[in-house]
Amino acid sequence: DAERRAEQAERDADAVTDERTVEAERRAEAEIQRADEAEALARTAREAAATAEAGVAVLRAELAEERERSQAVIADLQDQLAAARGGEEPTTRVAEAGAQTTTHVLEPVRGAGAGATGDADDDRPRTLKTPTPVAPTPHEPVRHHTGPSPGRWIAVAALALFFFVLLGLLLGFLG
Repeated sequence: DAERRAEQAERDADAVTDERTVEAERRAEAEIQRADEAEALARTAREAAATAEAGVAVLRAELAEERERSQAVIADLQDQLAAARGGEEPTTRVAEAGAQTTTHVLEPVRGAGAGATGDADDDRPRTLKTPTPVAPTPHEPVRHHTGPSPGRWIAVAALALFFFVLLGLLLGFLG
């Protein structure tokens, strides 16, 4: 009987060891699967971060280009202002669709103005006088009516008729 119990105890010990081994293998497989999922998630996060960094780099480059264009326009406007204050002919640079710039010379105003001598070859800048407002000429003369117009009488008669009909309906002598 003792031998049979010893054999049974040995089989039970082997069974417990086998169950523990199987359970340990399941846990190890679950840990490996979680590690694989975490690695895939980390890889996706790294790819998303790289894509975001590339987008930020593109936006920074575009912003830098826009800043350079704005600074060039500001510098040109400051040059024009300095030229206008110094009495020189102002010029303007207009950015074209490409990287080229075109220079347009602003011509001084010529012709009749304050202090104009009538000399067409005179290159001094002139200022124009502010034009005096002129009253517009009416297209047809204003008619003055010499009495009440028939249109007004018709309107008054229609209004009186409306009130008479309304009063008749309200008091019941028309209905």
